[in-house]
Amino acid sequence: MRQFNQAVEKNGFTHKDAEILVRGKLAGTANAPVLEVSGTRIDTACLRDAHLDIVSLLGKTVTVSGVIPQAPKGKGL
Repeated sequence: MRQFNQAVEKNGFTHKDAEILVRGKLAGTANAPVLEVSGTRIDTACLRDAHLDIVSLLGKTVTVSGVIPQAPKGKGL
């Protein structure tokens, strides 16, 4: 998320809560899942606590929706 927030600031936008819908490939491991989206790798720590069978989803294309909360300027999540 830090990478995302830095890109937002670099492009001159201000942080606000954002509803997201992301489609990508779930990679990594069950303990450290990573969502690969257009050449980026997003740590999906929030999925570790979800009631999902991560192992069965590894290597598959998934759609993730949620809210990225507003972060203070200069701070990453």
